Amino acid sequence: MAAVDTVSGVPTLLILKDHDDPVIDLYVRKKVEYAESLGARAVVKKLPVEEMAGEIERANGNTEIRGMIVQLPLLDRGATDELVAKIAPEKDVDGLAGGRPTATAAAVDRWVRERLTESELAGRRIAVVGRGRLVGAPLAKLWREQGLDVDVFTSKDAARLPEELPKYDLIVMATGVPGVLKAEMVSPGTLVVDAGTATDSGEVKGDVADEVRALPGVTVTPKVGGIGPMTVRVLFERLLEAV
Repeated sequence: MAAVDTVSGVPTLLILKDHDDPVIDLYVRKKVEYAESLGARAVVKKLPVEEMAGEIERANGNTEIRGMIVQLPLLDRGATDELVAKIAPEKDVDGLAGGRPTATAAAVDRWVRERLTESELAGRRIAVVGRGRLVGAPLAKLWREQGLDVDVFTSKDAARLPEELPKYDLIVMATGVPGVLKAEMVSPGTLVVDAGTATDSGEVKGDVADEVRALPGVTVTPKVGGIGPMTVRVLFERLLEAV
């Protein structure tokens, strides 16, 4: 296996993936572009899951590589825990090994706090829809540790969402089901974070239906990009902070 292409003195992010996918490729492309805008580098390597452990171990010893990401989901999802655990803690910019909130969870937290004061956030009833390892689970954990009122819904609760979600005034969607959040599920004044992405007829879409964005008094993350740009920013802040 060829060595990772790095440039001496330039902070490098290594992105490992095992397959091509429209959503994955979109996020990878954004990371590469953002790295270039900062004068850093993002190197993408596509290789079979069984070769990733060795690649991670080599990258752990490469001082030019300050951060590593295993781009999820892998085709073999059962390999995720073993692989992310091999990333040196100081290079785990995504936070998947559990030492800190994931970059996406941290990005959601930051986006919300840019719009709500501490007291406003503390007074909100929060619904997190989805319990994935990138967003739902770490975000709920982060906010509960901060003493916030958080309820988590999963796919098993789908039939209850039209009745339950209008009770909340901060909703974070992270299911990967296009347009699953409908207008009747959202009350006036609600802050909505769309952190879900999937493809529908070849188009990348979020969890929030367009009709929600037309509701008066409802604030939603941007339709194009969603929480993605903030996530990329968090990743590269961590990269540049890494020793």
